[in-house]
Amino acid sequence: MGYYDSLNEVIVATIHMTNVFNHSKPVVGTLSDPKDICRISTFGILNPETGEESPFFSLDNVVEKRYYYAIPEEELKTDKTLMNKIMTQVKDSPQEKDVKVSYGVFSTQYADKYAYFIASTSFVQNEKSS
Repeated sequence: MGYYDSLNEVIVATIHMTNVFNHSKPVVGTLSDPKDICRISTFGILNPETGEESPFFSLDNVVEKRYYYAIPEEELKTDKTLMNKIMTQVKDSPQEKDVKVSYGVFSTQYADKYAYFIASTSFVQNEKSS
């Protein structure tokens, strides 16, 4: 019970936060404007500890990825290894060849850190068989 309510909450929260971040200045990052041609996209959740990506929909031929890290303000001030971890995670993220990658680190008042991503492509997707 409540499965779809929980699922809807995750989807809404992810879209809301990426929209907020798209209209905020990151503490640090390389976020660039998405290519106009890349209009097929999916949102996803990124585990900020392990780098494990959970896309909401699997895309073929990803052309660009934008990572959003929501880090508690206190952790940004005290964790001297945080930026190195994020840079390594972004650099080592699972990608296809020639994927344009950008990221932003944002300060939050939340107790925990969160991370999201948007993967985009310009290629029409084929229907996948079950």
